Amino acid sequence: MGIIDYRKENGLANDAEARPGNTACFNKESVWTFPHDENGKLDFENGSYDEVELCTLKCKYNEEVRLSLGVVKNSQSSGENLAPFVYTNKTLISERDWKKKEKEAIERVLQLENPKNGGWIVVDPSTEGKIYQNDKLTVLKGLSEKREKRFVEVGVEKVVDILSLSESQIETITTKRGAGNGDVTKALLTGFINQAETCQRIHRPPSIDYRKVAGKNPFEARYGEQWKEEIAKSSACSRYLCIHKLIDHVYENTRKHFVGTKYEKNFYFYHDALSLMTSKDAIKYMKEKGIYKHWLLPEAGLFSKEHDPSLKRYQGRPVGNSPELMPLDSCLNRDIHMAVDTACADTAAMKDDDPKKFSMRTPKHGTSAYLRLLQTNVAIRIVQDIDLFPKAVIAISEAEGKLIPDLCARGPYGKRTAAFGQQEKRPQGGYRPRKKESDPKRIDHPDAKEGQLLKMKLSILISEGGTKEEQEKVKVEGVKL
Repeated sequence: MGIIDYRKENGLANDAEARPGNTACFNKESVWTFPHDENGKLDFENGSYDEVELCTLKCKYNEEVRLSLGVVKNSQSSGENLAPFVYTNKTLISERDWKKKEKEAIERVLQLENPKNGGWIVVDPSTEGKIYQNDKLTVLKGLSEKREKRFVEVGVEKVVDILSLSESQIETITTKRGAGNGDVTKALLTGFINQAETCQRIHRPPSIDYRKVAGKNPFEARYGEQWKEEIAKSSACSRYLCIHKLIDHVYENTRKHFVGTKYEKNFYFYHDALSLMTSKDAIKYMKEKGIYKHWLLPEAGLFSKEHDPSLKRYQGRPVGNSPELMPLDSCLNRDIHMAVDTACADTAAMKDDDPKKFSMRTPKHGTSAYLRLLQTNVAIRIVQDIDLFPKAVIAISEAEGKLIPDLCARGPYGKRTAAFGQQEKRPQGGYRPRKKESDPKRIDHPDAKEGQLLKMKLSILISEGGTKEEQEKVKVEGVKL
């Protein structure tokens, strides 16, 4: 059996967060103020306080970097990262709620005051470049609105009418009236007649109103088979993602990994408890698509009514909030968080527009930082944490399901141990034997190493009295490894 471990990385639903911005405390309820003189200098004796109403400081970007990460231990006993599922600036919702959002988007289109501006009423594309018998005269090349008045005076208003002009009508139309009066020469009239002879001998088809196509919603009528993708871009839906997208991503990336192996038909993925995935609608969806059988779930009646009546609501569901059963929770999430923090510090001296710089200024910058560092994740760390999973399962079974606070923690300092207030104090001082091989926790990225060298170069330049102009020049030139 092959197992792939997935974890939803979402600060709103889980304990792991990746928030853009710095570490300053926002949304403060109070702020210390000090007395100043009229020049703004601190004056405790005669100074006065600003009479400014206290306002709440809020972070401009208060969203998280949102990713669903997957790791696997391959047949060569090496760890790999699978393609992450990125949903930064979006919120996962159930299928039922997603359909409500789609309905909201459709209702908005139906109620538009000026649908032409939004492209919901358009000219039939098959009519472009063609002239029809009931068209206004101005569709003819060279026939301006002033010249059109000449024709209207003699009862000629449509293209087809030009083809049956009488001698008297021609005489009136071609009579000169002076500059600025839309004179029509006989040569021009001949050209208009020649153009009119090419017209379609039918009336121009009406414009297409996608809002009124029978049996279809406006998006389906306008975009055809791609309407689902287009409605997802609408203002009502663009901030959300249906849970089916995550389920499909987890399944497809797992399946691709095992193609060509002996586990091609009986592979498994593991994802801890997520209410959106364990809902009845989501389970029904997974069963219909043949995905559910590949999800590693409790077996042999575990959590069933017969096993423990108080746990029956959890029947057939994986557990949640159990780092010992989730390799990414064990250490890997912390590894990548620390790697991003370190890389941001290493490249802090780089210019903001430098593509090599790591930053958490905005959700977009933060997502880029995480994705770049995930490509250089340490394989041995993935293997270490995945190998703890079966050990944890066996230990829990032997303990008859009882909670084991320090289970699979790296030393007596794990997340579970700390959560239950049983964390031991680290020994201070004394002899510490050197380890033969250090735990390869650090995730190094070439761009971060360049950032380190740049900071050292700038530090030397500043110590030698370098000017700001010289410092900026060094930042622009950069440092090559």
